[in-house]
Amino acid sequence: MASEYTLAEMMAAVAARELRDREVTFVGIGLPNLACNLARALQAPDLVLIYESGAVGAVPERLPVSIGDPSLVTGSLMVCSMADVFQLFLQNGRIEVGFLGGAQIDRWGNINTTVIGSYDKPKVRLPGSGGAAEIAIHAKRVLIISRLNNRAFPAEVDFLTSPGQRCRGKSRKELGMPGAGPIKVITDKGILATCLRSDGRYRDKLYVDGGPSSTGTVGHLRMDGPEVFRHAVTKISEVIGTTLDQAGYKASDIDWFVPHQANRRILDGAAKKLGLDRDKIIITLDKHANTSAASIPLALSQGRSDGRIKPGDLVLIEAMGGGFTWGAVLIRW
Repeated sequence: MASEYTLAEMMAAVAARELRDREVTFVGIGLPNLACNLARALQAPDLVLIYESGAVGAVPERLPVSIGDPSLVTGSLMVCSMADVFQLFLQNGRIEVGFLGGAQIDRWGNINTTVIGSYDKPKVRLPGSGGAAEIAIHAKRVLIISRLNNRAFPAEVDFLTSPGQRCRGKSRKELGMPGAGPIKVITDKGILATCLRSDGRYRDKLYVDGGPSSTGTVGHLRMDGPEVFRHAVTKISEVIGTTLDQAGYKASDIDWFVPHQANRRILDGAAKKLGLDRDKIIITLDKHANTSAASIPLALSQGRSDGRIKPGDLVLIEAMGGGFTWGAVLIRW
């Protein structure tokens, strides 16, 4: 893992990339505050920042330390009451992006900032909603920032403070919520970017000529080896480059490259084309040969068990299959 930045800084940078110039953004303190001001300093100089304290169109010259920081007032478009921020801007549908976090986030994007455990006898009592529930309901889209761990991401939150995509079996539309709700969760681990491709024009280069659902037989693998090799190196390199660009990384940033273990020539060709260090490639062909779809999980397991892949590492995986299909995924382990 690169040592020039912390995981919190990485999360802020990823969140900043989600913001587009001139968007109206409801800003919270902490990582959302850092992300919004980073975006304003980079790709979104005219980002419109609105703080709960009443600063609208804030242009702070330094990073504000709280929603009441004096730097939010100087040069802002207006300063109004908290009631005006929520009624005239948020509930009136003028907030395009809202940033939220929480102690718990479930599979539907519901957020808990009220209690851990039962409400009557909680293990921990938390600050509550503040304006989070209104942001979750009314913002045109919501971004959630949170460290990834088992306690923070249960299947179901202990208490529903701010609604996500489904609340107690009902959709946002059924509940009359105008905003799109949470569309992305930004964490310090997980999938950072993906790129998936397919092209049926190359079907005859690599396919199976039967199967239980088509011919009722087992079928056999048919492959034009030289053509598969030629296309594999080019297409794999393309999706890897696209995936890295999406996440804002370079090939040199990768800690480990875990490819589909088809054959050594394809692996070496793709690595050379991208300028990847061969010492960063996890290869298990000598142990398992080509195990098709199982080759990446086996290589990941090998890299993790022998201590090469560590928490926080940047791991790139890629695969190519029949039809043609091919793709790449960038993961923060």
